[in-house]
Amino acid sequence: MKKVFILLFASIIISGPAAAQKVYKCQDEEGNWVFSEVVDQLPENCKDQIHKEIQKEIDQKEAKKKQAKEAEMAAKKILLPSKKEKQPETPTTPCADLGAKLEKCEFYECSFTTPAGKQINRAVMGKTVDSCRYEEDMSEKLVLRCLFKEKELKAAAEYYKVVVNAKTVEAKTIKDKKTGVSRTVDFVDGKEMENPLAAGINAEICQPYPKGK
Repeated sequence: MKKVFILLFASIIISGPAAAQKVYKCQDEEGNWVFSEVVDQLPENCKDQIHKEIQKEIDQKEAKKKQAKEAEMAAKKILLPSKKEKQPETPTTPCADLGAKLEKCEFYECSFTTPAGKQINRAVMGKTVDSCRYEEDMSEKLVLRCLFKEKELKAAAEYYKVVVNAKTVEAKTIKDKKTGVSRTVDFVDGKEMENPLAAGINAEICQPYPKGK
């Protein structure tokens, strides 16, 4: 019996990896080595020990799979931003930062759509020698270019800060009771405010220019 099992074991190894199968071995009660591919064909004193080794191997494989799964889940948590880490959304109000940028005369461009469906572009172009250059579309071909000095700049910045959050803005032409001169003013949520562009045109610090020039 001993020679048969040894020859079986040897033939399996010689045949190479393609044909190799798992072979179990143990010593019988007489001290002889016994080899078999089937556990139940081994002596009784070997079966329990080999079954324990098989279960241990299965448990180790399951543990490795579990660790790999946990590592994969942990990696996904790192790669996917949580709700707390969500980036702040861009303000949806058109030209929301115009007033603040104009006040500091920092470069800024924005656009908005009028109730009539017309798109208007606005831009703070930066400082000149003694003024802040501001531009706003008048039409498809013309742009109104203003050179605001300190006083006019402050008034324009305040105007746009209020207007950006207003519910209603209505332009009206009123006549000065003392001088009889007509001027255009805006009523922002019912409150009278001087339009900085209209005031700039009257003061000749705002002039229309062809776009691109």
